Amino acid sequence: MCFILFDAGRSQWDNWQKEKQQEQAYIQHLEKEQQRLLTLNVQLNKELTDKDQDDLALLERIKTLEKHLELKSTESQQTLNDKVKVIENTYLWRQHLLNKVPNGSPMPHKRISSYYGRRIHPVTKLPSTHHGIDLVADIGTPIYATADGVVSTTQKKKTGYGYLLMVNHGFGFETRYAHMNKFKVKKGRFVKKGDLIGWSGNTGRSTGPHLHYEIRFLGKSLDPKRFMAWNLTNFSHLFKREPNVDWSALVRILSTPTPTPTPTQGLEGQSFVTHAP
Repeated sequence: MCFILFDAGRSQWDNWQKEKQQEQAYIQHLEKEQQRLLTLNVQLNKELTDKDQDDLALLERIKTLEKHLELKSTESQQTLNDKVKVIENTYLWRQHLLNKVPNGSPMPHKRISSYYGRRIHPVTKLPSTHHGIDLVADIGTPIYATADGVVSTTQKKKTGYGYLLMVNHGFGFETRYAHMNKFKVKKGRFVKKGDLIGWSGNTGRSTGPHLHYEIRFLGKSLDPKRFMAWNLTNFSHLFKREPNVDWSALVRILSTPTPTPTPTQGLEGQSFVTHAP
């Protein structure tokens, strides 16, 4: 009888010990889980803080870009993605126009020796109209196209413009590069803004190494200095300073989406392309 009672007590003791160990193991598990959650909470708080800081930095960047692009500050209820999209579309459209219309300097230069307008001609010493701008540079300085276009003229003369290259940019715009030393491209070559087209020289009627640079619209010369200063950060300035171009009409045409060409069958079954209405 005593042995039976002893065995029963021993069994209960073992069960109690086992339950105790299980409870301790569970407590240790809860403590580890609590520590993991605390660590995760710290990480999440840090990520949220970093995100808030990133959002603030992005907002500041957006304000800076809006200022540079001369945009009115967007509505506060717009999401960051909406704000970025507006800036992106504005930038792409303006960059598209800057690729089509001459802007920036055609080459690195030391100084400007003669500006656009009336002057005393350095060779004839008589009053005359200077139709371009003279950029002083060493012979062999690279010259770059100031907008997309096609090379319409390359001529070599010992007088006048000397080695002259002309680029037709479309929409009535044309650039002329005179007194060059050598051409990189030939007549009929399509060029993109920034393409190398030749090197500066001292050919023709010239008093020293320089590039005579002209911009013309419908054959009429314009002041190149205004276009050379034109860029993304002062985009609308040229529209006010150069009255000889109908900028509103040009902007309207270039901002209108191009219709998608659709194939159409001709009378005899041959395919040709038309524009969708």
